[in-house]
This record gives sequence, C-alpha cells and structure tokens, in this order.
Amino acid sequence: MEPSLVLGLMLLGAELAVLAAVGFLAARAVLRQADDRLALAQGLLIGPGLWGLLANGFLFFLPSHIGAAAAWAIVLALAGWLIRRPARHTWPSGRTAAGFTLIALIVFWITLAARQLISIPDPEFHLGLAALIQSNGTPPVLPWAPWSPLFYHYGADLLIALMAPPVGPDLAFTTEVVGAYAWTGLALVVGATILRHAGWMVLAVLAPLLLTTGAWTLFFSDAPVVLRSPVPVGLPEAGVRASLADIYLPMPNWPWVLPEPEASPPNVWKPPFTLAYGLALVVLERVANGPRGLHWPSILTLSVLTGFIGLLDEAVALVVAGLWGLLGIAKTLDDRPSSSWTRSLVVHAIVGPALVGILLTAGGGVVTGLLATPSESSVVIGWIDDPGSRRPLGTLERLPGGLALLGVGPVAVAAIAAAMGYRSRLVLALAVGSGIFMLAALMLQPTWSPMNASRLDGHARNFALLALLIAAAARLGPLEARWRYVACGLLVALITWPTAVAPAHGIGQAVRGGVHLANARPGQREFDVSYPSMGREAIKPFATNAIAEYIRKLTPADTRILSPHPQLMSISTGRANASGFVGFAHLWAKQGPDFLDAIRYLEPKAIERLEIDYIHAPDDWVSELPPRAVGWLRDTRLFEPLIRDGSHVLYRVRPAFLGLNAASLPESYAALRQAVPEGASVYVARGVGDPLTEIRAAAALPHARLFGDVDGLDIDSLTAVESAPLGANRPDVVIAPREIPVGFAGPRFPVLWWNQASVAYATNGLAEAPVSVPPPTTSRVDVRLSHIRQIGSRLRFTVAFADHAPGQWTGQDWLVVAADNSPLVLPKTHESERSYVTGKWFAGHYSSGSKQAAIIYEFDAGSEQLSFEGPDGEFVRVQSSEGALGPGNWTLLARFRHGHLQAAVVPVMAIAISETGDVRFTSHEGELSVTVNPCPRYLQHAASCRQLALKADAAVAR
Repeated sequence: MEPSLVLGLMLLGAELAVLAAVGFLAARAVLRQADDRLALAQGLLIGPGLWGLLANGFLFFLPSHIGAAAAWAIVLALAGWLIRRPARHTWPSGRTAAGFTLIALIVFWITLAARQLISIPDPEFHLGLAALIQSNGTPPVLPWAPWSPLFYHYGADLLIALMAPPVGPDLAFTTEVVGAYAWTGLALVVGATILRHAGWMVLAVLAPLLLTTGAWTLFFSDAPVVLRSPVPVGLPEAGVRASLADIYLPMPNWPWVLPEPEASPPNVWKPPFTLAYGLALVVLERVANGPRGLHWPSILTLSVLTGFIGLLDEAVALVVAGLWGLLGIAKTLDDRPSSSWTRSLVVHAIVGPALVGILLTAGGGVVTGLLATPSESSVVIGWIDDPGSRRPLGTLERLPGGLALLGVGPVAVAAIAAAMGYRSRLVLALAVGSGIFMLAALMLQPTWSPMNASRLDGHARNFALLALLIAAAARLGPLEARWRYVACGLLVALITWPTAVAPAHGIGQAVRGGVHLANARPGQREFDVSYPSMGREAIKPFATNAIAEYIRKLTPADTRILSPHPQLMSISTGRANASGFVGFAHLWAKQGPDFLDAIRYLEPKAIERLEIDYIHAPDDWVSELPPRAVGWLRDTRLFEPLIRDGSHVLYRVRPAFLGLNAASLPESYAALRQAVPEGASVYVARGVGDPLTEIRAAAALPHARLFGDVDGLDIDSLTAVESAPLGANRPDVVIAPREIPVGFAGPRFPVLWWNQASVAYATNGLAEAPVSVPPPTTSRVDVRLSHIRQIGSRLRFTVAFADHAPGQWTGQDWLVVAADNSPLVLPKTHESERSYVTGKWFAGHYSSGSKQAAIIYEFDAGSEQLSFEGPDGEFVRVQSSEGALGPGNWTLLARFRHGHLQAAVVPVMAIAISETGDVRFTSHEGELSVTVNPCPRYLQHAASCRQLALKADAAVAR
C-alpha cells in the first residue's frame, strides 16, 4: 500500500458507491425492479451507464472537468427526485443490503487481484486516449492523430478519464479498478438472476461457469468453446486414469491453459466488454420481465443505457436494440385483447429502439462515424473461407483410455438454452442474440481490420453462456430437493468442474498474490518474461515532472507538443504529440514521415504541418540533431525557452521559425515531397522492408498519383490509402526499401532521393534531377549473374558474390516469393524466417567473409528444386522447405541475413508460371549491388541500431 494513494482511492470508491446508489434507485423506482438483490446488482451498472452517457453529451459543449461536473449535478438531482418519489419497497432490508455489500466487496477484491496479474492492454492507445479525454473532453482524438475525431467505442476510456481522482491512483491503476468493478457488476447481476430462479446451491454450481473461456472475446483463429465435458468414445482401456486426472486435476504449469496466458476472470482487463454485457443483460431483463404498459421514464432510461452500450461496443448495442423491438412485439401481442394494444405495440417495439438509434447516431461512437463521414472501408458479406474455424458447434478432443473432451460451441449452447428456457423471453432473446452474432461472425469480413470480425463470435459465446446460466437456473429451481441435488452433482462432475478448473487456477494465483494498493512501479515484472502480458507493468513516467506540471497547468488543452518520447508525454500531460500520419486516423501509435523529419532534423515544414506549438528538448536529443537545427533551437527569436528541469527544456515555437525559408535536408521526407512533381505517378513497392516505409512514402506524397498495393493494416488505419494497381503502366518514380535493388529486369534507374529506409528512383526523367550524393556503397554486396541458359522448365546460371560489408551479415539463402504484376517484377511478400516462407526456401552456400567463388546453379520450376554443380560436375539438390509454386508471378531472391533476420535481398530472376504449367524466366545478366541494412527491420526500434544507421548515412552525406 502507498499511503499517498489512500485519499484518491477513497474518492474513487465514493464515486463508484454514489453511482451504484443512484443506479439502485433508478432500477427500483424507474425500471420497477421488485427483486431487492437484483435491483442492487443492476444498480452497479445502471449508475455508470447513466452518468457516462450524460458526461459524453456534455463534453461536446463543455470542457472536460466542467462537463463531468454537470453530469454529476444531473445525476445527483435525479437521485434526489427518485428518493422523493413514492415507491413501494424502495429500500431493501438492512440485512439484504449488508450481505450484498459484503459479497460485492469480496468479489471486487478477488477480481482486482486477478486484474493486477496482467498488464494494461495497448497502453499507448487506452491510457493516451483517456488522458486526452481528461484534458480535452470529446469528441476524443488520439494523441498521435489529433487532426480528426476518433469515432470509436471509447465509453470505458471516458469513464476512466473522468473518474480518475486528481491525486493518488494514476490512469493505469484507475483502469484496473474500473475493470474489476465492471466485472463485479456483471457477475453479481448474473448471480442475482440465478438466485431469483433458484437457491444458493444452484448459484454455487452455476456461478463458476462465468470463469469459462466461453466469456472470452479475443482474437483467436481457433475460437474457444463455451463448455467442456468428458465423454466416452469407447471401452475403458489403459490411460483412462491419466486422462481423468488431466481433466479434473490438471497440472497448472501456468494459471490458464490457453493459447496465451490471459486474465481470469475473463474479460476483466477489457472493461468495455464486461460493461456492455452487463448493461445488455439489464436492458433485456427489464424489457422482458418489466411491467407492461406505457412508462416513458422506463423507456427513456433503457434507451440511455443502450446508447451507452454503443460507446462500449456498437455491435452489442445494435443487437440489443433489435432484441428490444422483438421483445416489445412479443409482450404487446399478449395484450392484444386490450383496447390500447396497438399504441403499446408502437411504443414498445418502435419508440424505444428508435430512441436508441438517435443516441447511437449522435453519441460520437462508431455508428456516428459511419453516418457522419464517407465510408473508406467496406465489409464483404458472404461465408468466410473456413466457417469451421469458428467452432460453432464444438470440438471433440480424443484422449487416451477411451475418453474424449467434448467442447460445446456457441450454437449448440444457445440451442440447449433455448430448449430449456423456451418459456422465458429473456433466455430466448439471449439465444437469438447469440445466433445473430454467430451468423455475423461467419458472414461479415471487414476489409480494413479483418481481426475485428473475431469479436463477433466472442459475443456469440457470451450471449449463449448467459442464456444457458439463466435457463439452467430456471429449470433447477422448481425441482424437488433430492432431484435438484442429483442434477447439481451431475452438473458439477460433468460440466462445471471440467470447464472451470483451468481458469480457477488463475483465481487461486490472484488470491495468493493479493491486491496492490499502489501504482505499478517501473522495473522487472513479477512473472517470467516469456509471458509478456503477465504482471503489472508500469508505464514509464515522463522524464521530468516539472515540465509535465508546467504543460498541464499553463498550456491550452488542445496544444500539440513535439517530444522524443511522444506517448509518455501525452499520457503524463494530456496533450497531443501528433507523431502519427497526417491525414490518417490510425489506431496504432506509429511514427509518420513528418514526425520523423521533425524529431530527426527539426524540419520547419514538418513542424508547420504537424502544427506543433511546443518542443520538449532533452539535452541528449539535442546533441543528435544536425548543427543547423541546434543553432535554430538556441536562437531565442525562433524558439522561446520556457522552463528547464535538469537536462530537459521546454520551448515555445515562435512564428519566425515557421517562416524560415530553409532548404530541406536531402534525406528528409520533405525533400522527397519537393523532389516529386505535382501529379507525378509514383509506384510504392511493398513487402520486403519495414511495412511502414510504404505507408510513410504514401503519406509524404499527397500531391502524387500513387500506384501499388499500399494499405494501412500495419497502422490499423481507419482512413483508406488511395493507390491504384500499376499494371503495365510505367511510373515516373519507384520507391523501394534500401535493401532491394530496383531494375534488375531492365535498365538501372538513377536515384532521386534516399534515406536510411528507402530509395526513390527516377524512371523516365519527369522528376527533378537525381541527388548529388548517392546512397552509401561501402556496406554492399555485389551479385554477378552470368552464363544464363534456359533448358525447358529449368534455368542454369552462374552466381558470384563480392562482399563489401564483412561482419554486417552472417549467412545467405534463397527464396522464391510471389511477385507483383508490374514490369519491375518486385517481390510483394516478405519472409523473415524459413518456417514462415509462403513460397519456397532453399539453403545457400555463402557466409560473410567467405572466399570469393562462382557456383553454377540450376532452378527447375517443374520439380521446384534448386541444385548446384558439385566438384564432379553432377548437380546436387539443396535443402528446401515444403510448399508449392502455383500459377502466377514469382521472384527468385538471394537473401542475406543477420542470423534469422533479413539484411538485404537481391531479385535475380522473375518466374512466370501459366495455368497450363508453361514457365517463362526473365533475368538480368550482369552485376547487381544491394546495400546491407545495418539494422534489420525487426530491430528498427532499437535506439542503438537506429543511431548506427543514421550516423552512417550522415557520414556519407557529409
């Protein structure tokens, strides 16, 4: 425990307690929940839902702290009004309230302990977004992309931002608390619903199923099933005891037996999901079981709660709104003999969902974005390629001894629940919702972020699980005591224990570890490094508290600050860093070309494009700047020094600096922008170097016509990158990674521009004159091809290497990878290791520093083999990988490696295989040179490696 955090934790606890009390009043007096325990449980979620949507609406017009205060004022006024309303049994008995509070605190404590076993997911995104909401309000923007609103399901980030106390717990600790609170609310709503239908014994039997992997909504290609049960598949034989031991008493080599170690309870580290499921259960339960008739306060409250679900997960909100309409139709049809049933049908089946639609449209979430902005992404509708990968019905894993472990999928669970609870509208609604999500998971394929489709089958599993729990409780409750004991015993033995035993290990680990009432501290995590998501991981604090405090207090909320540590600065100060791609809304914190120009060279045009107002300048960063940039920074006419804290200085950018007419440094992206004329055609080669290089080139050339298969998957872009297939067109400029030569199948092109990552080649003279300083040639390998001769489907050629980069590469091999369809025939895929090759891999014969020699090779496209001529003149096949080359365009590459990492590749020939099997080779006879990258692309983030490349290039440029 940190004593300095106690006051802040008490304030955060008071906020949650007040919202829970307001939620209880709303459940009792407005939603007319007569069950005491269910009203208390639903109140835990209703309060944050009401307050969150109010705060979100106010923040569109008011600053964040004023908007949050206005939401509190409305909520407290609502509480006062509800207290004064006459309502029968408004308050539960003291014994019920005390017992519920004790159970809630126990569940919360265990859940928080479990939550603290894992790190914050995507901390740059969620903590940065919360910090900017805390500072700027809404519509929210991302710290690295502040030029456009973020239409996203940011509801949980909004709660975390506005409920974080001004002292004590930081945003990461607040995230842990809110996540544990959300899961506690969901668990207690489910538990109270079970108790409403059955007793404590049934609750004890069914509640552990909340820990099942069926409640996961993560990106698994092999989707987890909902339930597990041992089944016989033959006569008992040797090994049956070991199989039963593995099922009922598994050895916990780690708390969770999953593809990756994750949290237990499930979804506890993702408060948007648990809040969405809990609120969905509240809304559907009240629509299904609430009183009939017109009740506008109830309809409005349920609409607000569903609207807030849209800020947590828009798919859940849309399905809940649709199920509301179906339940409204079912309820009013029962009242058909009454004179007002037509009006009731309109109100319950149309008005409620229509109000939800209005709130989703204006709420600022994903639905708002789809309606307010032109669609730049699309969804393909049709069956996915492998529907079985979703495991809709389940799995069967055979075990020794005549046993198998049956995994029951969401479709089967939803069907079982519907059959058991066909008299319950709530169960049927949840089962139908599960079916809708499963159908969507099998048919909807987003083109811009395909992984997001796997969320849908996660929702299907969750809705099926909730339906089964309620249906089972409703069936077990009315049974006679002896039959209930028998049924519960069978459930524990055959379903509950086999399903929940693995995640229960995580609960045991959490209880043993306890709760840390302290912010996470930097340093080694408490778990093995082979589990990167395990253990609390502190976000490194910003380098200087004094400058962070100055920024928070004395700079405008919408200011933008350049910093060598952009994400840490934004999380600490709530100010944007604009380090991303200008004009692109992207969800991953990747650095764009303008930010690289600004942070490497203090490029005035980049500072102006990013609209930077202040610069955080550590002395070690300044020492790496070019001399002219250091001179600018020291000139008080260009930069105003505001505060120094040790080796850190904060400067304000003066207008005179933005007005400088300074030539851009040759290696900057600004120089590339100037070198390419307006309207020039530019082909961006992809797939060999760092994927970000192609996106940076596209972002640096908004005035050019881009060709190539450029997409934004590597930054998870919400904005389409406009590019067209090259086809037979001859571009004016070709941009390729430095570690691949361009022009092997035709004339060599002059270099127009280069930096440590890419080279731009001028192909037809439309672009300006080539650069005066060519790329470095000292760190290169020469590949000379000669004596090329085709014999049917075989090509025989002689290869000789000349190594001018000794020590910068360790080995050589060969790859055959897919090629683009341009006249350049460049590879369009990258293979980092032999095990991941999508075409063919062949062993090589050279290593760095080895004696120069020439080897005669023969590539046979028919047998897909590479051979070399041995000393006796016979050709010997080299070792190769599995895989086949089908019809299409392929490229044979000579690859140079740093261990298992790529240093350079040289395309030596193009291979075209027709549908009939005919083979055509295109090769370059002569010498090809390639620059060996001193930093393999998988190490580009390493500071020492990056500085090595920059210094080497700077030396050549000078």
